[in-house]
Amino acid sequence: MKNKKTIRVRFAPSPTGELHIGGARTALFNFLFARHNKGKIILRIEDTDAKRYVPGSVERLIDNLNWLGIEFDEYPILKEIFNDQFPISKQIRNSKSKTINENCKPASPTGGLKIENSCGRYGPYIQSQRLGIYQEYAQKLVEDGKAYYCFCSEERLKKMREKQFKNKQAPMYDRTCADLTQENIKKYLNEKKPYVIRMKVPYSGSVIFEDLIRGRIEIDNSTIDDQILIKSDGMPTYHLANVIDDHLMEITHILRAEEWLPSTPKHIILYQAFGWEIPCFGHIPLVLAKDKSKLSKRHGAVSVEEFKKLGYLPEALINYIALIGWNPKNEKEFFIKKELIEEFDIKKVNKAGAVFDIEKLNYFNGHYLRSLSDDELYRLIIQNAKIKVQNDNAKFKVKRIIKIIKSRMIKLSDFKDLSKMFFEEPKYKSNLLIFKKSTKESTIKGLELSTHNFQLATSFDWESINKLNEILLRTVKNKSLSNGDVFWPVRVALSGMENSPSPAELLWAIGKEESLKRIEKSLTILSKD
Repeated sequence: MKNKKTIRVRFAPSPTGELHIGGARTALFNFLFARHNKGKIILRIEDTDAKRYVPGSVERLIDNLNWLGIEFDEYPILKEIFNDQFPISKQIRNSKSKTINENCKPASPTGGLKIENSCGRYGPYIQSQRLGIYQEYAQKLVEDGKAYYCFCSEERLKKMREKQFKNKQAPMYDRTCADLTQENIKKYLNEKKPYVIRMKVPYSGSVIFEDLIRGRIEIDNSTIDDQILIKSDGMPTYHLANVIDDHLMEITHILRAEEWLPSTPKHIILYQAFGWEIPCFGHIPLVLAKDKSKLSKRHGAVSVEEFKKLGYLPEALINYIALIGWNPKNEKEFFIKKELIEEFDIKKVNKAGAVFDIEKLNYFNGHYLRSLSDDELYRLIIQNAKIKVQNDNAKFKVKRIIKIIKSRMIKLSDFKDLSKMFFEEPKYKSNLLIFKKSTKESTIKGLELSTHNFQLATSFDWESINKLNEILLRTVKNKSLSNGDVFWPVRVALSGMENSPSPAELLWAIGKEESLKRIEKSLTILSKD
């Protein structure tokens, strides 16, 4: 019996900016599909469009994929040439990492990004390192009559498109150069006349394929343009490089965004022209904003880097984006990565675009944040907020604050605003100290008695939120005061806010000396009015 072919997928982004949340989901779906089917996932950088290249984007891309926990079996290994702002991921640069394949073979850099070597026997995994390969295969297509030289000038092409627009025709090349004689081709080449290489689409027939998500798709060949394969500067287009690399890297399944669906017939024609086996295609629906338009910067944060800086956790982001457009067909919401791998089925990916809901992401992030231990949350907050903890006392205080505000936090960056009351002396108007059912006199009495009782409290009392709360309750009970005479003004005196953690929690986190100082100041404020 013939062995089943190993499934191989790839994530092949262009280094044109930050990793968009839609791109991250495409990478995730490829990863889950590969792992679920015991296959391999390859990271390939498609950087042949030099005009759109953004310096540093590859480094950030790799770092963000690593942060998300999306692991690759084959990938480019970049040299350690980057600054601390965007350090290259430990997975990529640490040769002792368990994720590094011991059989990684060095690749020969030929330009473009600085590469040390590649992990995997199909490298280089950056297209600018593979330019000679594309030229060779393009020439083969020309020799076989499956592609042709096009010497048309930009001026002629512009006039052609204007005429087509005027006649309400689809903008397609009119094949003026498709039937040039060998004599003319040789003449133009000798004259060094600029040219591109175009693929020759069959005049008749259609392209039919079974999309893994959308089912049977048929496109008439008459609607397919003779796509440029090699540009006038000698660089390959996305279409040619993409097909050649997918074939040479033995990619079996191509899972990509639906915006590439119109390109698929062109790619299939290229596979047929080369006589190569055609991989399976699956086109993932777009990630949409609430207004059902494509998610973009005008809708707020859209890149992984932005969500990372805002204090979202990778576990939450992975869990949430996995459910955008994929339905596990059960009531379960929270999945760890291992469970996503076990559950993932490409047939359960929806055809329609899926809406990105920031409130839903917040819900997931809050869940994962609250599940962290206090020590782990402390480490992440210090890292996210870039807080410099000077000594053990400061560390002790920050940990207490985290314990109190943890339930109120949705993302790591919330710590900054939620913790202000503990570090800064509160500012408020005197009337805020008086509860709506209390009086100025009873409020002053409540604060004075609270101050007295807290001064008498032992250091042991100040180490317990419950003990501090008992002192407040005794203050109310012993002098026939109301909660509004004691709890309310103490809360305002400590935080300057109507809504905050409980007075006992505030006292415990702020500490005896600072708490008494704030309460005494509130009495001064009240006495002046």
